[in-house]
Amino acid sequence: LSSAVMSSCSDNETELVQNKPIDGISFSVTDVQNTVDSTSLPKTKALSVYETQTSKITGDDAEGLELVETTIEGVNPIYIPAATRGTVTTSLNFQGLNKPFSIFACKNGGPVANYLYNEKVNADGTMVNAVQWRKADAASLKFYAVHPAVDVANLTTVSGQNPIIKFAPNADAKQQTDLLVAKTNTLQYDDYVNQKVPIQFSHATTAIQFKIGRDFSYNQKIKTIEILKVKGEGTFDAATRQWTLSGANKDFKLTFDPVYSTAQQVNTLINVDKGLFFMLPQELS
Repeated sequence: LSSAVMSSCSDNETELVQNKPIDGISFSVTDVQNTVDSTSLPKTKALSVYETQTSKITGDDAEGLELVETTIEGVNPIYIPAATRGTVTTSLNFQGLNKPFSIFACKNGGPVANYLYNEKVNADGTMVNAVQWRKADAASLKFYAVHPAVDVANLTTVSGQNPIIKFAPNADAKQQTDLLVAKTNTLQYDDYVNQKVPIQFSHATTAIQFKIGRDFSYNQKIKTIEILKVKGEGTFDAATRQWTLSGANKDFKLTFDPVYSTAQQVNTLINVDKGLFFMLPQELS
């Protein structure tokens, strides 16, 4: 989870003119996974969902292999060094990734992004094209944010509508990117004159990691990990926070070069720095 904050400016209040930001709305990203510990979040699903599920893996050379599935409510706070792709985004690597994010804003709590639409914000929190929040234009604003920034080709909406984002993970896990989204309540201008306005990011994809199991044969060599025949295209509605999946099933692959030795301690993460799978949330058969 993250917090981005925006400094609003005063508009016609002469006593505050000296405090008016000259670069328009600005944002400050704090720790994107440090706001809430996932273990303290309320359980929103049936208790059976959180039970560990174990399935034996069959096939050639599959002796001793099993798939263990666990479910955690929210985001597991894992801190990973900066990298360009295949890495969970945290405040520790946010600046290092140096990717702009997109901001959208709705006037007076309205249902459409008609004040800001896909405006770019640099990794340091400054807007690429400065925009002021003027009370005469909007007494209140509701914000949406998407990281990394959205290309026009990946938006199914236009200015004056709430963003719906097209997203398709790369077939190569090392080239996949973490997708963060945020939505605020309706924020009153008078409450936030010269005040920082928090925006809290959450992860929209499912990050899949693999680790050494207790029954894994010692000192084997992993060449590839593949996820086969799953949905690999969809759109994310920032307002409803819902995915709509589409397209044919696809395959996704992580290749190790050099090969990965399983001669590690139990629970050692295999792909933590090699390339996480950032997949579309979906129910598997």
